[in-house]
Amino acid sequence: MNCPKCGMTLPDDSEFCQYCGERIEPLNAISDIPTENIEKKCPKCGMALPDDSDFCQFCGEKIADHPVVELEQPASAVGKPSSLSEQPTRIPDPQTDESVAPIFNMLANNMLDNILANRKLTKKHTSDSDYGLVPEKPIFTFMVDGAKSYLNGLVSEKNEELTWVRKGSMQVRGIAGPVDIYVSQKKNGAEYKTLYVSIYAEANSQSIPRGFIRKDSGPKASHFTRTTTPGSISNTEQKKSPLRIVLIVIAAVGILLLSALNVFQYVINKKDQERISIAEQANKELTEKLAKQDENNRELNSSIASKDATIADKDKKILSQEKTISAQNSKISSYETKAYNYSTICDALKSGNIGYAARNFNCSQSIILVKKGETKKITLAANWDNGGTVSCSYSSYAASVDFDQDNWTYSTKLSITGFYSGVNVVTFSNDVDSNTFKIIIIVE
Repeated sequence: MNCPKCGMTLPDDSEFCQYCGERIEPLNAISDIPTENIEKKCPKCGMALPDDSDFCQFCGEKIADHPVVELEQPASAVGKPSSLSEQPTRIPDPQTDESVAPIFNMLANNMLDNILANRKLTKKHTSDSDYGLVPEKPIFTFMVDGAKSYLNGLVSEKNEELTWVRKGSMQVRGIAGPVDIYVSQKKNGAEYKTLYVSIYAEANSQSIPRGFIRKDSGPKASHFTRTTTPGSISNTEQKKSPLRIVLIVIAAVGILLLSALNVFQYVINKKDQERISIAEQANKELTEKLAKQDENNRELNSSIASKDATIADKDKKILSQEKTISAQNSKISSYETKAYNYSTICDALKSGNIGYAARNFNCSQSIILVKKGETKKITLAANWDNGGTVSCSYSSYAASVDFDQDNWTYSTKLSITGFYSGVNVVTFSNDVDSNTFKIIIIVE
């Protein structure tokens, strides 16, 4: 299938576009993801990805923002059974494997988090002259369909039709989610202006960027003018005399009305002077009250300033305490991780089958300490007269175990590679008998 936003070809079960980060609907199970060319892992959720991925197709994390751990062999080889028979790689099932359950909770909240993070910005820059014309002040729309609807509703300020070409996207500081770049073109193919759009908003913006108008608004209509004909001129001349009489009568009535108005204004002005005198006295009294109130306000402001200084001092103490609490929380988190790893090691040791299951089925080391990115070798011995198949399963993705040989007689080398800090308990089994044993891999 293709991404509805950037058009790139994606696996049929993708949940996010690995090129632009767009969420793909509907959600599909991850157990059918092809693993032939996988050489990367997402640094956030730990899922395997194609080596050209820019975004994680499971959680939407941008891969370029984190260092990506590359495997020495394809992920399909991890956990692969060795010796006489070939078995498919075991991929976690989201319905039964609790280790991948948090990924799906993350998917449900990722889009909402971006919209809520942008909520305060949706109206902040709409009155700015650079609105939509620079990446820091993008036009906000609701998803990709909203962006298409908004852009298709714009024409140039001269009411010229425009077509739009998406040139990609970019990350902008302060804007949640990628900002898309759209270039407008006129009918002759000439570029007009470039707009920047963020699709993470609750609704489409109603503001229009400088240099554009809404489609079908059109230029303002011209005023109509009336022309006269020779016939109408003659009719006007015939009506001039009665019109002059009417104008004279109107002028005489107007003079009388003005005289009456002058008398009325004289009476009103006299009363107004009396009212003004009363108002001036009231203003004087009010001014005295305001002066007294100003003095009270100055004393109150002085008291408030003193209290503000006390509050500021307490705020500094609170800030210092918050920093101390944050440092303590960081230590607690570290201790919790160590406690979890110790618990995992203790649980594995309690089983009593660490390092070997029988004299003819064991490893040279039962507890292996390895650093992230480091590879160590151990020896696996399994001596059966008629041969057999050995396989292994993991408790985590902290480290991997790879067989150096697919077929061997008495013993073979195993490559232990560390990926991230933690503990991986690996259980070895075979198809000759029910004997199993475990090794503990600790990644620093």
